[in-house]
Amino acid sequence: MFRRLLLASLLSVLCGCVLVSGGIPTTTAASGDLITNNSFEDGMTGWAGQNLDNDQVICQAQYAHSGTCTFVFSGEAASAANILFQTVSVPDGSAGDTLDLSVWAGALNLPGGSQVLFGMQLYQGGSFTGEQALTPVPTGSFNYQQLSVNHTAATDYDAVRLGFYVRAENGKVGFDDVSLAIPTVPGDTDQFIEDTFLIQSSYNQVRCVSGSGSCPAQIETAPPCLTASCTPNPQTYPVAATHTTIQAAADAAQPGDLVIIMPGTYRGVIVEEDGGADNAYIHFRGWGEPGSVVVDETSDPGLPWLRDLFYFVDSHHYIIENITFENAERAGIFLTGYFIATGSFSHHFVVMDVYSRDNGEWGMHTTSTSEMLIQDSVFTTSIDEHGLYISGSGDNAVVRRSVFQGNNLSGLQVNADPFTAALELFGWLQSESGDSTPCGISESDLYASDGSGTWQDVKDCYDSLGLPDLGAYIEDGISENLIIEQNVMTGNGANGAAGINLASVRHSIVRSNLIYGNDAAAIACWDDNYAANKGLPSSEFGCLNVTIVNNTAVDEQATRTGVGLDNDARSMTVRNNIIVRPRSDAYEISDRSGQDLFSGHNAYYALSVVNSSGWIEIDTDPGSGSITGFSIPQILSEFVDPNFNPWIVVDGSWWVLNPNRPDFTPAAGSMLLTAGDPDYVPEADVSGDGFNGTEMGAYAAP
Repeated sequence: MFRRLLLASLLSVLCGCVLVSGGIPTTTAASGDLITNNSFEDGMTGWAGQNLDNDQVICQAQYAHSGTCTFVFSGEAASAANILFQTVSVPDGSAGDTLDLSVWAGALNLPGGSQVLFGMQLYQGGSFTGEQALTPVPTGSFNYQQLSVNHTAATDYDAVRLGFYVRAENGKVGFDDVSLAIPTVPGDTDQFIEDTFLIQSSYNQVRCVSGSGSCPAQIETAPPCLTASCTPNPQTYPVAATHTTIQAAADAAQPGDLVIIMPGTYRGVIVEEDGGADNAYIHFRGWGEPGSVVVDETSDPGLPWLRDLFYFVDSHHYIIENITFENAERAGIFLTGYFIATGSFSHHFVVMDVYSRDNGEWGMHTTSTSEMLIQDSVFTTSIDEHGLYISGSGDNAVVRRSVFQGNNLSGLQVNADPFTAALELFGWLQSESGDSTPCGISESDLYASDGSGTWQDVKDCYDSLGLPDLGAYIEDGISENLIIEQNVMTGNGANGAAGINLASVRHSIVRSNLIYGNDAAAIACWDDNYAANKGLPSSEFGCLNVTIVNNTAVDEQATRTGVGLDNDARSMTVRNNIIVRPRSDAYEISDRSGQDLFSGHNAYYALSVVNSSGWIEIDTDPGSGSITGFSIPQILSEFVDPNFNPWIVVDGSWWVLNPNRPDFTPAAGSMLLTAGDPDYVPEADVSGDGFNGTEMGAYAAP
């Protein structure tokens, strides 16, 4: 039976029960959800209210969104407000925090003109700060739907009061599964890596791949160190087994194994439903000078569907290092959970020191894959699309210290793709339910442009059927907890997109990147046009709480905006960036993207604001600290050597830095060296050098 509010039945169930109440309840914020008794399974524990004599917790599973209980307000008099609230202590609440509040609500015969609100207020020292965020609850009759409120704090606070305000003559409204989260943007990269990627200190055994069958008897090596605090532990290992193909070594590898690949040209690998473990990654390492190990053919050229060189499905805990990938029909490296068929994600991959070039579609593509570290690599000249493409709702990834050059579309594309996420989740729902049209939803509904057939409709159906909780590994159309730093993007976008193109990305940071000489946008943040394609007035899949700081985006000419926040990008922080493009929309904020924006201390050629409002600070405000009104020659004169030559050049099967590459370090005495906001300057610039603390752009003072 659907776990939805069976509204007609509530008329006979509700009674005038006495509610347990008391003083103002206060709980202390902890990790994860912050609310005490968020689903009312413990009655009124943690909650207080006013005028609740005819309102109560109903504990019958058929009326709850999940579990057994739900709270139901009964309209009684339009002149009396019924209020239910909880106050949560947040000892470290600070300006800039993004607060995400949501609830599942359902109603029966709620009259038009009723006032029903859900939201939150911020407090400091017991006093209301004046900040609040509220959303109206629809009237009429409707089954459970999720309502959300997002707010970026403008000032420090130490408590959040969340609650419900109901003023209605009759009708009923039920609330369940209240959630308050204060997600943080990942800041300390080394700490993030140490917490996420647990690499072993020694190997289980060593396997060797050699086309000629010639391998050393033993080697001295150590697992890679990924952070500054790590100390490598070299040991001597005997070579336990020799293989002539990478596929044979992959098939035999056990958790914790190192697979060294001797110099030569090889076919790739297929890995399905396999992997290592924390402290026991399986490691593929090219053994030799950079460029000496090349993969240029699939594992089995006789399989027409196999068009990727390294192909991993529903796999986990692998390291790929020091290999050149070239001439794939699709991707040099492809990682997927194949969620529609498995209900799973691939996860925990480290890709380092690889060179992926001249591939048909992507240098590397991931979908339904989370926990990825991609560093010190080069992705160039993808023929059809992107250098690196992270799609399919992947979370918890670091992309750093890499070069993206000459790709037809984006250098780095992160598109959580909410439309495809709905298709993937729907396919898994069909499989799990055994119903081709679960909850009356057909696949054609997902393509509708009338506002129906949304991802949320599919997820509501999945939840209503009591199917297993998918946890964090779910195609939700959102990518979050990403760190994108210290990369170089150049020569990308001949056919559109951006140097860094972000769609439906949340709680992430983009910092210390050099983006120059791209034909399309430099940095874009939007919803992949989901709202427009679905016929919705606004989008729940716009970027949210993304921090964009100390990037240098410079172009003498371009076909698109430099930095663009579009289609409901909310709670964005844009500080200390250099945005140079000879366009009126060099920096663009459009289509409802100003809400809670904190933008200032940027050097920008021009700013365009269209159909957007609600910012905390914007660059045209007095005192914003931003610099504008310059010509292209004037701003270029602020840099040491502002040319637009390629960053790298090819040397055989590897790459080298171009000796004639540009130097966008601000020249001595430049205004760019002292105009930054010190509260947002990162620790390290694009080259890894430390900032002084007042710079704009990706480079520290010389």
